[in-house]
Amino acid sequence: MKTHFYEKPISQELAVLIKEAIRYREKEHGKGKYIFTSLSDPSKPMKYATVQQKLQIKYIRKISEMIRENILDSVLTCIGIFMA
Repeated sequence: MKTHFYEKPISQELAVLIKEAIRYREKEHGKGKYIFTSLSDPSKPMKYATVQQKLQIKYIRKISEMIRENILDSVLTCIGIFMA
């Protein structure tokens, strides 16, 4: 049994993600012991590897979206320069 707790500061983005996960979990399955639950059995926790994989996929999609936006902005800027 733990005799003391360790606190580690987290980023604002991570705090938002956790709050959203809690809201989603409560909406879909009611209050429970775990934030990230097993897809097949919400009374059990989701495996760490599954949580990690889902977060990495979201992160990769966000980065890809940002890159596409930056490339599009660059292309539009170049077109604007050449058209002027």
